[in-house]
Amino acid sequence: MRQNKQLLHLLKNFYKMLSKYEDSRDSFPEFRSFLRLLLRNKNSNYTVPVIEVVSLIKEYKPTVFWYLRREGSNELNLAIITSTTLPAEQAETRIDSLIQELEDRY
Repeated sequence: MRQNKQLLHLLKNFYKMLSKYEDSRDSFPEFRSFLRLLLRNKNSNYTVPVIEVVSLIKEYKPTVFWYLRREGSNELNLAIITSTTLPAEQAETRIDSLIQELEDRY
């Protein structure tokens, strides 16, 4: 249950980050740190939507995404999660559905 609340908090925070941070190199460390937190979220009830989050970063923060991919040459985790993306609408729908489900349960 605690993991589910943490996941909900992370996803809501991600949407805030999209509007708070500009698409620049200076924002890259914030998004990298966020992705590391998201990857550490071990949730047995839900699949953590890492690919969906990365897809939205690619769509709305292309410069940040470029730096994530570049950093992926040094970090295997980043290389893997930036190699696959979804269409932004599909990613957003999946994240919104998960947020709604988590809010309904908790």
